[in-house]
Amino acid sequence: ATMFDAPPEARFSPFYYWAYQGGELPDLPDPSYTLTANFGDTVRLLGYDLSPQPAHPGDTLSLSLHWRAIDPQRAPLHVFVHLVDPSSPDTAEGIKAQADSVPQGGAYPFWVWAENEIVIDSIQISLPADLTPGQYWLLLGIYDWSTGVRLPVQGGRDIGANRLLLTVLNIE
Repeated sequence: ATMFDAPPEARFSPFYYWAYQGGELPDLPDPSYTLTANFGDTVRLLGYDLSPQPAHPGDTLSLSLHWRAIDPQRAPLHVFVHLVDPSSPDTAEGIKAQADSVPQGGAYPFWVWAENEIVIDSIQISLPADLTPGQYWLLLGIYDWSTGVRLPVQGGRDIGANRLLLTVLNIE
């Protein structure tokens, strides 16, 4: 066998990865509102933070969900949040605002979470400028994006169709 030396522009250089293990992670803040519910055997909601309150038409709601992993499944799970009119919560017209995403803007899906890991997921919900002032329900659920099947809600107030009532929100 004959060996040839590659020209300098075709040579490979070794490279190295550095990993910093560091110390313990800081404690995460407790949620402003405690609300415990399981979504299947995958994840448990520990509570949430929500601002501004009261909200106004045209505002952007900032919702932070505090989760604890139970047994994250390898599936394309999405979190959805719906602001609905309580007089028509089961219609498309009843949904006044919504958000739908993989946790942390798609950067940290459920399937990479470690068992018992606590994760805070921040979600922004834009309220329509023409939203009629009144009381609305803020609903939360998790579904498998590939099948559309929602994880069952255990604990908390499931208003039907595996949607957890987070809070009644006043729009002024």
